[in-house]
Amino acid sequence: MYSSEKEMYPDVLKWLKRILKHNVKRSKILRVYDTSTTNLATLIMRENLARYFDDEFVTYDIKVDITGIVVKGNNKAELIFVECKLNKITFRDFCQLLGYSIVAKPRYSIIISPRGVSDSLRTLITSFNRRDILKYAAGREIALAKWDETKKDLDYMTIIPRGWSLRF
Repeated sequence: MYSSEKEMYPDVLKWLKRILKHNVKRSKILRVYDTSTTNLATLIMRENLARYFDDEFVTYDIKVDITGIVVKGNNKAELIFVECKLNKITFRDFCQLLGYSIVAKPRYSIIISPRGVSDSLRTLITSFNRRDILKYAAGREIALAKWDETKKDLDYMTIIPRGWSLRF
């Protein structure tokens, strides 16, 4: 059992890297970072990736727990955000990632927890059909899921919205 979010990061980093390597074909750049203590704009500059982003990346004054960066043949970077929570994912946790996602418009954005999603948030989205709150850009939605500590992978049966996956 993880005793802190930070303890989750190495497992989640390995998982995201494995998933991206499996799903992204012919990438120029494929990197995964622990960005929990690093401003995203600073990371992009430090890693010499600025040329793959639109100029507005300098405004990415955000600290997502885990960030994937993929650059394919078009020389445009795509971001993948993973926010980790130790306790059940609450509306407040969700809103934090929603804000980050509205600003940076990642290709994928997911929030995970070994304890899953709070009943109130799950009920709002599924029972009251408020999937609209998941949208942060055209055709892009935040996903929520339970993290399986034993398998070091998502519990795919718990993903909201159903059918969500990292497809490139």
